[in-house]
Amino acid sequence: MKRFFKVTAWIIGAVATLLIAAAVYILLIFDPNKYKAEIAAAVHDATGRELAIQGTLKLSLFPWLGVETGAMTLNNLPEFGPQPFAKIEGAAIKVKLLPLFKKDVEVDTVTLNGLYLNLQRSAAGRGNWEDLTAKSEKEPAPAPSAASAAAPALATFAIGGVRIENATIIWDDRQSKARYELNHFALHTGPVSAKAPVALNLDTEVKSSAPALTAHLNLTTQAQYDFDTQQLQLKGLKLAAEAHGPGLPADVTKLTVTTDAEIKLAESQYRLSKLKLIAALRGDKLPGKQ
Repeated sequence: MKRFFKVTAWIIGAVATLLIAAAVYILLIFDPNKYKAEIAAAVHDATGRELAIQGTLKLSLFPWLGVETGAMTLNNLPEFGPQPFAKIEGAAIKVKLLPLFKKDVEVDTVTLNGLYLNLQRSAAGRGNWEDLTAKSEKEPAPAPSAASAAAPALATFAIGGVRIENATIIWDDRQSKARYELNHFALHTGPVSAKAPVALNLDTEVKSSAPALTAHLNLTTQAQYDFDTQQLQLKGLKLAAEAHGPGLPADVTKLTVTTDAEIKLAESQYRLSKLKLIAALRGDKLPGKQ
C-alpha cells in the first residue's frame, strides 16, 4: 500500500512538473504581440471599427491564466468627430489555473487603468454605440445544445476585487444639448462573490451642463445582489457631495446622505431606512450667507 501511494504521488508530481514545464515553454516561445494585426482585423470584421493596440500584450499560464494589456484605442464613427470612442491605458485579468479543473473560478483583482469612454448622441438622435449593439440585438440567442444544457454548473465563482483608476466617462447628447462628464473616476471593491456583501468605494469629479455645475462625489457602501429575486441591498450607504456652479441656489453646496437601501428591480420598488441627510449651503444670496 505504501508503494502504491509513493508511485501515485510520484506520478502526480511528474505530471505537475510537465504541466509547469509546458507552460513555461509556451510563454518562452509564444509572443502575442506578433498577432496584433490579426487581433485588430478580427475586431474590424466584427464591429467595423479600427482597434489600435499601442501597448504590450502579456500572457501568463501558471499559476494564473491571464492576460495583461497596454494602451489600446477604438475609433469613433466619422460623423461624431476625431475623438476616439474608447481607449484604455492598461488592463489585467487573471484566473487561477488549477481550481478550473474542479469548476472553481477564482479570478484575481480585475484592473482597468485610464479608461476613456466617449458616448455621444447626434442631433438626429443616433448614438455612436448603436452600430456595436445592433447586430447582437437583431440576432436571436442560439438554442442551447444538448452538451451545453447537460454541462454542470460552476462550483464556485469569486473575484478578488475590481479596481478602476483614473477613468473619464462622457455623455454628450447633442439632441437635448446636455453634456455630463465623470473625470478622475475611481471604483474600488473588495472580494466579489454571490454569497457575501461587496465593499464598494466610488470617487469622481462630475461636470454638468444642465444644470451648470461641477461637483466632487464619494460613495461607500456594502452591496449584495440576489440574482433569484433581482434584489439589491446597500448597507451603510454614504454619499458625500460638494458642488458649485451657476446652476445651484448657492455658491457652494455640501450634501451628505447616509442610509440603508433595498431595491427590488423586478418590481421597481425602492425602500430607504435609517435615512439621514445633512445639507450645508454657502453664498452671498443666502440670509446670513450660509
